[in-house]
Amino acid sequence: MEDTTSSAARRARIAWFSGFFDEHYAHLVRYVERRIAAAEDAEQVAADAFEVAWQKLDTDAPDAAAWLYKTAQQKIYNYWTRQRRRARAMACTAALTVPPTTPEDSLDSLALHNAISHLNDREREVLSLTYWESMDAQDIADQLGISVAAVWKCASRARSKLRKELSILEPVHKPSPNPVSARARHAVTAT
Repeated sequence: MEDTTSSAARRARIAWFSGFFDEHYAHLVRYVERRIAAAEDAEQVAADAFEVAWQKLDTDAPDAAAWLYKTAQQKIYNYWTRQRRRARAMACTAALTVPPTTPEDSLDSLALHNAISHLNDREREVLSLTYWESMDAQDIADQLGISVAAVWKCASRARSKLRKELSILEPVHKPSPNPVSARARHAVTAT
């Protein structure tokens, strides 16, 4: 009887996890790809996060998606830690090779990337989760372990910094053309 119960519980867990995986895999891979440029590495990091979810996540967890993103965030951190260690080791042996970079396809993208690089890690993460992951303030607060008010404050400060950085690009002598598109400006002015 016990084997039947454990077998049924295992089948139920597999069915739950399959649905959870199907619902979140594509979103999680895109989330990771925005933080890790190499698509294969991003897919591996996402797979690692799901492996941990399979091993540790309770099917009754009310915030399973937030838990998954938090796990992916830790896996991304581990990935970059390994990358930094590898780069240091290569530099010590004088065999450091610079990976190829993907050229940006527009001035808008360059300007926005440059402006975002002036934000601190938390501000970048809050904006990324807000605009690219379409998460609400409560979900972001749960994921980052901060209050909803702190999320709003951080997002407001980040948008102010971006407005300031992007306003430097405004032509002083000529009203047009503006090097920053409406799409890039929307990310900064949205409230």
